[in-house]
Amino acid sequence: MKGLNLDYIKILFAIAWADSELQKEEQDLLSEVILSLEFNEEEIRVAERWKTKPVIFEDIKSIDYQQFSHEQKMHILLLSGSVVKADGVVTDEEITFVDRLKKLLGLESIDIEDIVSDIEDSIDIFG
Repeated sequence: MKGLNLDYIKILFAIAWADSELQKEEQDLLSEVILSLEFNEEEIRVAERWKTKPVIFEDIKSIDYQQFSHEQKMHILLLSGSVVKADGVVTDEEITFVDRLKKLLGLESIDIEDIVSDIEDSIDIFG
C-alpha cells in the first residue's frame, strides 16, 4: 500500500510491543511490511529504531486517524491480527491493545475474524 506514512508502521510496532517484548517473528513480519511500503532511507531508519525502542499505546494516541481511508484502517486492523499472532502466542495485553486500537480507528464493531472471512469469501468468488 504505497503512500502510507510512518504513522502506519508505528501503529504496527506498538502492537508488537504491547506485551513489552518484540519477538523475532514480529520483527521479521514488520521488516517485510516496511519493505512493502517503499519508504525512503530516512523513513526506514526511523522505523528500524522501533525494533529496539518500544512504542507504547500512548505514542500512537495522538496520531490523526482521519488521514487513513477506511480501507487503510481495515488493513491496519488485519495486520494487527497478523502481528499479534506472529510469535504464536496471543497475550491478554495484545488483545486489550487491539481492542483499544479499534476504538482509535473507529472500527469498534469490526471483528478481525470477520475481515479474514470476508477476504476468504472474496478469494472464493475469484478462485
